[in-house]
Amino acid sequence: MTAVAENAGKLANSVGLMMVRKVLGSVLSALSSVMVVRSLSPDHFGQYAAGLAAFYLLMALTEFGFGEVLGRSLGRSEGGASVLGRLVLRVNLLWSAGVAVAGVVVAGFFAYGTIRSSTLLVMTPALALAGTSALRQFFYARHQVGRMAAIDLSTSVASTVVIVALAVLDAPAVSMAAAASAAAAANSLLVWRAARHWLVIDGDPDQDIGRPSAEVLFRESYPIGVASFLATAYVSIDVVILSGLFTADVVGQYASAVKVLSILTIFPGLVMSVALPQLSADWEDVSRFGDLLARMWHWFMSLVMPGLVIVAANATGVMTLLFGDAYAPAGSYLRILMLAGFVSMFCQLLGVVIVAAARAKWLIVQNVIALVINVGGNLVIAPRFGIESSAWLTVLTEIIVCGGSWLVLRDRIPYGALLKVSLLPVVAAAAAVAAGLAFTSEPLISLPLSGVVFVVVLTLVRGWPSELVRMLPRSVKAT
Repeated sequence: MTAVAENAGKLANSVGLMMVRKVLGSVLSALSSVMVVRSLSPDHFGQYAAGLAAFYLLMALTEFGFGEVLGRSLGRSEGGASVLGRLVLRVNLLWSAGVAVAGVVVAGFFAYGTIRSSTLLVMTPALALAGTSALRQFFYARHQVGRMAAIDLSTSVASTVVIVALAVLDAPAVSMAAAASAAAAANSLLVWRAARHWLVIDGDPDQDIGRPSAEVLFRESYPIGVASFLATAYVSIDVVILSGLFTADVVGQYASAVKVLSILTIFPGLVMSVALPQLSADWEDVSRFGDLLARMWHWFMSLVMPGLVIVAANATGVMTLLFGDAYAPAGSYLRILMLAGFVSMFCQLLGVVIVAAARAKWLIVQNVIALVINVGGNLVIAPRFGIESSAWLTVLTEIIVCGGSWLVLRDRIPYGALLKVSLLPVVAAAAAVAAGLAFTSEPLISLPLSGVVFVVVLTLVRGWPSELVRMLPRSVKAT
């Protein structure tokens, strides 16, 4: 087995564990989201979604690239890891506490007492403790994600149980936000506790990498942090802006489609966060780097792309199935957003490669351009052409970001390998959509049918990533 295959296998095992957690977590998140949306009228959900969108914008500021700097360092050298980890934790917690204070200020602009303001206020404890998330890089770098996955899953289960109970009891939206905030805060504390043994300093704390300073850490992290925030901003800020331009029920329709997109695009971000240390280690070796990049794209095309395509073909049915007939108009928004989701897959792949290559400052430039276009478009175009134009603006901004990343990395992208691993999943996805076309009015039939057809066709043509096949039980592979 080659070194690349071995590294890819380790990544596959780590991703596999996290995928199990994410699949179960996504199911739980989808269940709680469905219950929340169903328990609230579209206008109340629109206000609730606007408050959550503001929270997610602020959450994107909490890590500010500190975790990525730690992950990149762990991928290149183990020396002084505990010293750097302690510094990252200390700086990150101070930073996230400041972001939490900013959240209280932003809530004031929403007018205290409204659903938007109250939702953001009760989420601020989660912001304050979010700085511990940088410690996840230790689990990724050492391929020990099992305990972290258990922590994530346990807090997700607890959160879902409480939120579903509150939704059944028709509790106010702010109480459900409070439950989510408590679960997120508990998760941060548990991750900190699980990673604390990696923060114990053995021997000379100045060896290998020298004693790091907060100034150096901030200088290395701020390009990543700003770029990450801008990437989240151009995706999430539209709901905040639209809440001031359209009625709450219309915003609720659009926000429900965005919620489906966010669930379907969890996997690419997961894979890339796990892969960052290995990408950093392999960056100088063109062959190893290209091979690893192609393998990850194969995972995306096999596990994410079919979901986007199948949902796009059954968009209206998906919205009514999940949220009820009142959300049928959101199907047109969802169909457009699935296109944005596909472009986003490639954006996330290239974005983390830029971080691994220490070229994050370029991400700031391209994301500023994308944010200006998105914000400007939503302020100028959306009021004139309707909220559907906001979905198209999301597609446009994803294309801009993807194009900017490609411009920087165009000489390091293995185009032939990416095309080769894409062909069979595309064929299987086309067969899946064709199989479900006759039942688009019955999503309970068309969705599982399309999913089964995709799995069967890709299996018959032997198109699954080899790393994922090796993870299957021997009895399953024999069939």
